[in-house]
Amino acid sequence: MPLIGLLLPDGFEVCSLTPVAVFEAANAELGEPFYDVRVLSDRGGRITGSFGVAIATQALGGEAYDTLLVAGAPDVVSTTPLAQARLRMVAARSGRVASLRLGAFALAEAGLLDGRRATTHATHAHALQQRFPAIRVDADCLFTQEDPVWTSAGMTAGVDLALHLIERDVGRGCVQRVAARLMIPMLRSGAHPQHSAALDLQATSDRVATALEFARNNLRRKLTVEDLAEVARLSPRQFSRIFRNQTGCSPARAIEKLRLEAACVLIRQGRLPFETIAGETGFGDEERMRRAFTRDVGQAPRAIRRMAQMARAA
Repeated sequence: MPLIGLLLPDGFEVCSLTPVAVFEAANAELGEPFYDVRVLSDRGGRITGSFGVAIATQALGGEAYDTLLVAGAPDVVSTTPLAQARLRMVAARSGRVASLRLGAFALAEAGLLDGRRATTHATHAHALQQRFPAIRVDADCLFTQEDPVWTSAGMTAGVDLALHLIERDVGRGCVQRVAARLMIPMLRSGAHPQHSAALDLQATSDRVATALEFARNNLRRKLTVEDLAEVARLSPRQFSRIFRNQTGCSPARAIEKLRLEAACVLIRQGRLPFETIAGETGFGDEERMRRAFTRDVGQAPRAIRRMAQMARAA
């Protein structure tokens, strides 16, 4: 039975508890208490979170964990030298150590991120890099994985991190069922940017939202206004007018934003040829994709991949 430890500081963020629900859902899908989750704090006992929620915890001792998740408070709070030494000791005995949002600062203070690629929430990425120059901070990814140390941007990225940890343990099939149980629409990779184009394309009506979801799931196709209007059950003229009023851009521009975001994830992962990525994301060919990236992102796909490779190898 894998032992999961969630280490909370005083004043912890309530969202730090979210990954626990993912492991709970995995147990339900597996039909047994496969994961044993312990909620921890430095001294144990009852601690209160940032929203006034109190929770009982066990003291972080010398036990070895298969996975130790380290959470943070809403703001950066330095840990004591004794707490840092205790974290180093437990981390050395544990299989994996992972941070949730500002928990990266606790790992950094303990020296566990030196020489590694790491991330945190984009609002604190610069501060992490400034305070700890030995870390290679990636400010625009959901999570990093350099075994045995993982880091995440926190918030919903903590859910993505937990899903990928579970996939390591029990496989893709179980993770897909867990995501379905939790009504998570897609499994995001660590390379997925923290800021999503989908957030800029928030629709206020079900018809436009349905059309956007259709586009997101069919980027390989040649998508037209007529296609999306048909999904929304509107005339192309009506659809274009309503779509622009709700999203601030034309359907064609929205489709290109979604294509760029999907392609950027695959480019940063570095596994697929550019021509394949262009086909998978609907650009059609590598040259058209290159022009779109140069115009909208200011960098060509090859430059983005090169920077991602350098960050991983540095």
